[in-house]
Amino acid sequence: MNKKTNNLTTTDGSFKALVHSLKPMIKAIQKQQKQHLKLLEPIVRKAIASKNQEVNELSKLSDSLSEMVVFSGVGQELYHELLDYIETFDPELAQWYRDYNKEMSGVYDDLIEEAAHLAKEFHQGQKDKAGVDYFDGHVTYVGNAGDNWKEKIAGFLHDVAEDTPHTVEEIISLLKEKTNGLLTNEDAQEIETALNLLNSSTASSRDEYITRIKESFLATKVKLNDLKHNMDISRIQNPTEKDQERLIRYKKEYNTILDYLGTE
Repeated sequence: MNKKTNNLTTTDGSFKALVHSLKPMIKAIQKQQKQHLKLLEPIVRKAIASKNQEVNELSKLSDSLSEMVVFSGVGQELYHELLDYIETFDPELAQWYRDYNKEMSGVYDDLIEEAAHLAKEFHQGQKDKAGVDYFDGHVTYVGNAGDNWKEKIAGFLHDVAEDTPHTVEEIISLLKEKTNGLLTNEDAQEIETALNLLNSSTASSRDEYITRIKESFLATKVKLNDLKHNMDISRIQNPTEKDQERLIRYKKEYNTILDYLGTE
């Protein structure tokens, strides 16, 4: 017991020493960021005052402020002021930046973790075509391949309604319940729409299923990750002729969905 306590104390002491040694560097970074903010602030205020709606220019300003906020906490007030202005003419862009900052600060980690937990529970006992646990072998890949928190959540849950007795509505309701309202109604609706589109059992044919995917950008991104993993035929030890035929279909569908992104 004493030995364990001593080890914990030593570890804790080492961590505190590390934090203490980093303080000068952290202060130097914050000082540098504050100097950068002084140069950036008049440019941002001029853009807002002149009602500049040039998206590329405003995105560059948002990127700079976002980096400051995420890595040093500097410039938060000005950043939110800029996003409030952008929201007046491009609410989607403003929301994208807000989501990005929340994601970088770990706000959505619990949501992603709960989605993964639900998927593991619902897919328990299922195997993929390679005979591997379905959650570990396929679902985890699709979930982790997401570029943002919504893609990760939809990735983890993309096959639940198709492969288990649970409906999309039940899945979303459980996710909201288990995360204490962290998932807003608007975000829940976007994910719900994507999951319904990703459920091939609700389409009259495979062609209809692939065609309708483009109705949701979120569903499109998740389906690409799904197909990418399905096309990895090296997972199957002795692929059959049927596996090869399915691979040809997957490649065709993948290219079709890639074309959807080209029109966004």
